[in-house]
Amino acid sequence: MSYQTLKQQLKTDTLSPCFHFFGPEQYLKNHYAKLLRSHIVEEGMETFNLTVFEGGVSAESLVTAVETPPMMAEKKLILVIGGILLLLLIYVRIKINQKRKRR
Repeated sequence: MSYQTLKQQLKTDTLSPCFHFFGPEQYLKNHYAKLLRSHIVEEGMETFNLTVFEGGVSAESLVTAVETPPMMAEKKLILVIGGILLLLLIYVRIKINQKRKRR
C-alpha cells in the first residue's frame, strides 16, 4: 500500500485492518503511525485502546492484544515497533483461526 492510499483511507475512514510500515525513511513511518494513533485512539483512552510493543513481542502477547476487544470504542491500535513482524503476524493469524474453529 502506498502512502497516498493510506491518506485516502484516513480521509474516508475506511482503514485496512493491518498496516506494515517498512523502509529506510524513519520519519515517514513515525509520521503515519502517529496519524493512525490520533485517528483510531481517542484522547484519554490510550490505556484501554493502545498497545505498543517495542523491540520484539511474543506471539502469545500479540494474540492476547489482538483478541482483547476495544473499550468504549469501535477500534483499537496495536503498534509493533521493530522485531520480525511478518512471521509473527502469520503465526498470530494461524492461532486466532485455530481458536475460532474451536468455538
